[in-house]
Amino acid sequence: MVLGLGFHASLEEVVKHKERDDYTLKDILFDPLTYSKSAFGEVFRDLNFEKNFKGNGERKRNLNDVAVLTSFGVSSVPHELIHAGINKLTGGVNTEVMLNDFYGGFILKQFLPGVESKLMFPLIGGYVNPESYGSFAGQLSMALAPYAMTPLGIYLIMKGQEKQSLPLSVLGAGLTIGHVGGILGDFWKIGRDLIYETAELMQITPGGPENENTWFYAGVAVGGFYLGSKIMSLSYRSMKASVKAVRSKFTKKNN
Repeated sequence: MVLGLGFHASLEEVVKHKERDDYTLKDILFDPLTYSKSAFGEVFRDLNFEKNFKGNGERKRNLNDVAVLTSFGVSSVPHELIHAGINKLTGGVNTEVMLNDFYGGFILKQFLPGVESKLMFPLIGGYVNPESYGSFAGQLSMALAPYAMTPLGIYLIMKGQEKQSLPLSVLGAGLTIGHVGGILGDFWKIGRDLIYETAELMQITPGGPENENTWFYAGVAVGGFYLGSKIMSLSYRSMKASVKAVRSKFTKKNN
């Protein structure tokens, strides 16, 4: 782990796990439990493009970590705007849409009605505070919609590795790394919402605001993180397998 960042696996790790990462949509469909196991290591292996840098191994690892870290700015602001837009399209209302000035929020707010900006640390893209959702389906759609950028990111990483193109690799990393980061936000929230909605249907939720800090809500938080990590891992692998399948089909067609 170089620079204390560890945003990618070493080349040795990539080679070691290459066969394990070679799966198809059929594999996932017939064995979802296996492929819902943590995908953190796999994503970090996919974010290795050391071959695009010159120098010794340590220097390459340092540069790779810095490139992956800075690539986050590629998707951070679009991510928040997609959240806000989907909530409105599905009938919800946004109380606040805040973008980070570090990523150009102070410029974008001049052109986007209802958008505000400020300088934020850590360097997140911003945040959206919904006042209401149009429906539970709309709520899930709002949370998941930004991850439609992930397949494009995976494709660009694959293409960048083929062509040994640093710009393509960094752009792909920027569209992909947010998928992992989502476990601390969107996927965790999705897990909590699914558990809570299920509990409500079964009529086992404690009622009243005075119960907000009970064991039940603590359990929902822990369970939500666990379920969210499963959803994150399964969705990433499904997207990756889909990209590989489409690329393989077009390659055969062109040959």
